[in-house]
Amino acid sequence: MNLRAIYQQAGSGKQAAILLLLILFGTSLSASISLFILTPSLIPVPVRYLQINQFVAAICTFLLPALAASYLFSRYTKAYLSIRRTSIGSVLLVIGSMLAILPSIQLLGLLNQQIVLPEIFKPFEAMLQAQEELMEGITKQFFASNTPMDFVINIFIIAITASVTEELFFRGSVQRILGRNFTNHHTIIWLSAFIFSSFHLQFYGLIPRMLLGAYFGYLLYWSHSIWLPIVAHFVNNAMGVWVISNLAICKDTILAEESSIAELWIPALISSILFGLFVLFIRKQCSKKFVTP
Repeated sequence: MNLRAIYQQAGSGKQAAILLLLILFGTSLSASISLFILTPSLIPVPVRYLQINQFVAAICTFLLPALAASYLFSRYTKAYLSIRRTSIGSVLLVIGSMLAILPSIQLLGLLNQQIVLPEIFKPFEAMLQAQEELMEGITKQFFASNTPMDFVINIFIIAITASVTEELFFRGSVQRILGRNFTNHHTIIWLSAFIFSSFHLQFYGLIPRMLLGAYFGYLLYWSHSIWLPIVAHFVNNAMGVWVISNLAICKDTILAEESSIAELWIPALISSILFGLFVLFIRKQCSKKFVTP
């Protein structure tokens, strides 16, 4: 039985439900593989297992559902996922824009952490804080070993694998499905960005991650190529890996974790202006020539 494009004419709600089922299947597959790999002898969990588990989770949870969705919802996988060529100039501008926006994103992260929920939501806030501590613990385990090999592996998993798989899923699939239900591209992009940020289960990073997700969405909208969001996502994650792996070098810079809100206002303002200029150049570059598959 040929399942190619079998749900191409299905409504956005049905396609979203199918995508959700694909995620659940991918998550279950990832969990099964993890349980198969992990044995009692691996307690406490070694860094290498965490790295393998993260790689498997990215493939099963994001890449496989995105590819399956493109197969079930379209006759042309590359076109569905917006896998099209783009210019070197656009790529370089995107890299520059992501480096420029770093101080602003850090400031937004600090402001996000200052959010205090009303008293009625205290139990929910406690749960969010517990989740945040759990994610911070996992991150610390990831970077417990700081050898050159671990740095390369972390770049491959956290920067390359995550950027490719998550962008193919959230911008390639989720944003396209939302586009079947909404006509305003801003609504589509911001809804996709909110879903993207919420999926990470880190409330105290929700706002900066959502803004980044929106930028990735606009990059896709302007360029019609998934490669620009992937490049932007890669630069963001790679810089995160580099900073955490080089805390001693970064401790006296604005990239340091202990930087205060007061210290970041002026760098963030300059950062935002530079980022805005990069965006203008990117839009102009993308409008020069419509990219082709």
